[in-house]
Amino acid sequence: MARRTLLLILAVVALAWPTSASAAEPAQRFDGTSRGGAPVVLHLTATRASYDVHVRGRCSGRTRFDSGLTGRGAEIAKDGRFAAGADGVRGTYAGHRGRYVFLLGARRQAETVRGTVRVSFRSGGFSCATGTVPFVAYLDGSRGAPYRDSRAATGRYTAAGDGISGLRASVFEPARRLESVSFSWRIRCGGKDKVFLTGREVFDAQTLIRGRVVAGGRRSVRLARGRISHEAYRLEVRLFVAGGAYRIAGTWRLRSAITRGDRVVYRCSSPGLKFAGDFRGP
Repeated sequence: MARRTLLLILAVVALAWPTSASAAEPAQRFDGTSRGGAPVVLHLTATRASYDVHVRGRCSGRTRFDSGLTGRGAEIAKDGRFAAGADGVRGTYAGHRGRYVFLLGARRQAETVRGTVRVSFRSGGFSCATGTVPFVAYLDGSRGAPYRDSRAATGRYTAAGDGISGLRASVFEPARRLESVSFSWRIRCGGKDKVFLTGREVFDAQTLIRGRVVAGGRRSVRLARGRISHEAYRLEVRLFVAGGAYRIAGTWRLRSAITRGDRVVYRCSSPGLKFAGDFRGP
């Protein structure tokens, strides 16, 4: 939920593998995608696997089916194979209460894990299924790992700029996705008094197209003292490589008409608050 302040100045199961569980058996992370581009994250030790595998399918009436399987503790055989599943799990999808069936099978071979996942859901005459969906994941840092390319790397970015603070972004590069970006902003409003509008933004699950994301829209946000901020906003993010390092940059634009009753009391706008920053690691 968006939060605003007006300043008047008159002067699913935890994914992370428990690293403390066994110092002698550290987990390695594998990143990848299932068919269709849904994200896959695995953490493997020599004998156990945790998994977060997402898949896409269809339901009755052509409804999109987004599902997957998340868990940990699957036993890895000597030949690198492991499996997991559940039958008859109660749940709800698209407002229908029913039962899920989950099946996962995979095998690690050196720096690669390949496998398949199948998820189905049934509620009376309503049903969903993914079919048998293949996936592949690569050991992070290995030669074949897809978590870095010529524009972006999977991991954390931070940035700041004039009027922008505390920007944090999370990128999942195998799926070409900006998983989240959050930041605080401050813009000047017109009028004789020194008035500033501030806020905090969170954007989730934005698709990267050639290393770029553009998101925007309109909204109305209630302020203190019966005021309402009617806003139009636009976020532009660009991921790139400069000087051999992964970088992030972008612009935040916002226009606001702040009203009380039927009267506009302030107009606020930012011509474009620019920010820039760096990749901080996986």
